[in-house]
Amino acid sequence: MFLHPFLVCLVALAFVAVVFWGHRKRSKIEPGSALKQAAEQLEEGVLVIGVDGAPQLMSGPARRLLGWRDGEGLPNPLRRLLDSPTGSLTLKPVVLPGANDQVVEASVLPARSGRRIIILRDIGETMALDATRRDFVANTSHELRTPIAAISGLLDLLEGAEGDYAADLLARAQRRAAALGQMVEDLLSLARAESPDWALRPEAINVSALFEQLNDRFSPLADKNPKTALGFESTVDELEADPSALETVLANLIDNALTHTEEGSVQVSTSLAEDGTLSFWVKDTGSGISSEIAPRIYERFFRGDCCSFSQHSLSQGDKSESRGASTGTGLGLSIVNHLVSRMRGRIGFNSTEGEGTTFQVELPPQGGKTL
Repeated sequence: MFLHPFLVCLVALAFVAVVFWGHRKRSKIEPGSALKQAAEQLEEGVLVIGVDGAPQLMSGPARRLLGWRDGEGLPNPLRRLLDSPTGSLTLKPVVLPGANDQVVEASVLPARSGRRIIILRDIGETMALDATRRDFVANTSHELRTPIAAISGLLDLLEGAEGDYAADLLARAQRRAAALGQMVEDLLSLARAESPDWALRPEAINVSALFEQLNDRFSPLADKNPKTALGFESTVDELEADPSALETVLANLIDNALTHTEEGSVQVSTSLAEDGTLSFWVKDTGSGISSEIAPRIYERFFRGDCCSFSQHSLSQGDKSESRGASTGTGLGLSIVNHLVSRMRGRIGFNSTEGEGTTFQVELPPQGGKTL
């Protein structure tokens, strides 16, 4: 059951306060006291501050959150928090000094005999998650809004147009709509890959049949550029894996390779190690990945050659569409990274700018035999 963070703090405060009631007349809290034992049972950090402002009790979680060393005073952010009016409950984020500027939520409850109870809760991960969600929503809204505006503009031009010009505008609007639909599909794929409720369902896969499906799917794209060849090679006949996840991984890597290869080849191969580890390689002779953008290639919506596929398409006219490729949604490699992780595998790449890139995916046995 999920409880709002504020309720979690209130429950922790109430629990400690009830136990503290029996200690209200004591000037010193013994190490083995019920209050000390109760504080150690909580995930939140607990401090009891005396009238003189010095800690009379500090639980293990509180020590870890504060990076506490015996003899040290309270961090300044907590001291300022204690200056709040006595008799009121204070609940606010506090940035603790240190290398990582750790963020905790501090709750202060006044108690009898002039003491105060502080409850500390680590909210750094929660805040980072919230920031990621906000960025994702903002990026998604932008990425969807731009192609929608492009489609709307094309349809406005289509009104009153005739002949070949009207047919061209309609074809361009349809391609934009298809790209928009692909973005929605990629977003759904990414959501599934990240969802803890999504379960892999390994089954036997015929590698030749899988490669034939991928070849049928991407040959039309490769054929639009006669200078690029697409090939498949395997020394493995059958393997055990989730068919949808594996096909999605390979499809995104192949699409990425073809998109960035103007001349040469894209080769897909696989092999099996003695320990049962299955390896896939997708090798291209394309533009390569620069060292500056290499650390970011698995980020959502990141495109190394432009900031927005829609802006790129608009600035380049229909050059990419004439080939049948798009600059992509910027989600493909993020999806691949998440799916490989869910399959307990690893992904890596070697790349030389101007010469090409090779992506390698290593998968351990997925629940059955690999033949």
